[in-house]
Amino acid sequence: MLEDYNGLVADTQVLTGTQPVSMRIGLLWGMTESVLPQILAEFKERFPSVQLEIMVGSHEEIGTALRQQKLDMTISDQRKAFSGNYANICLTSFPLYIRVGHTHPLSQSKSVQMKDLQVYPALLLAVKGQEKIESDYYRDNLGFQSEFNFAYSPEEAALQLMVSTAYFTFEKMTTKATSNLYCEYCEFPLLQNQQPIERDYFLFYHLEHAHPYTEDFLEIAKRYFR
Repeated sequence: MLEDYNGLVADTQVLTGTQPVSMRIGLLWGMTESVLPQILAEFKERFPSVQLEIMVGSHEEIGTALRQQKLDMTISDQRKAFSGNYANICLTSFPLYIRVGHTHPLSQSKSVQMKDLQVYPALLLAVKGQEKIESDYYRDNLGFQSEFNFAYSPEEAALQLMVSTAYFTFEKMTTKATSNLYCEYCEFPLLQNQQPIERDYFLFYHLEHAHPYTEDFLEIAKRYFR
């Protein structure tokens, strides 16, 4: 009963603003190139008392942190069957693009078909120890048939593209010019049977551990993404 009382007091403090509130959000690599900075800025303007804690990482890293309740929500792609324990709310879709160096044989392309990539190595961004998880997903779920090489940071990926015939896959999350890190590279859409390939991105959170401000964040996010 004492634990129930203490929990009720804590909840009341959160709702009345007498206790600092933090919201922990996990973002997949690359999301900062989308409208996420604008979403976070508006949320902070509307709810200045809420302290935002941001974790940026791989799909596995932020997914594991959410399952361990180290995060309140994540924004990521779908790689596994949806769980009934979590809310899975589709926010948007991003087209899949290819990035290569200026000396790459495909550098003058306007677009590229999946079948045209088989003779070149694919460069994947990975966390050490998770290389097989990434390569299995790209081969079995997305259909890539290339040899897989790995980079462990965006900076390393940029350097590898400069000196190799590898290509880098990414979701085009903004219509703005490419970030300074990749301004010296060529980018073009990836097609399958002449059609663009798009990836869905979702907001995930545990239904039984939803943060008090989840709906507020979701309302802002939906407006920007759609």
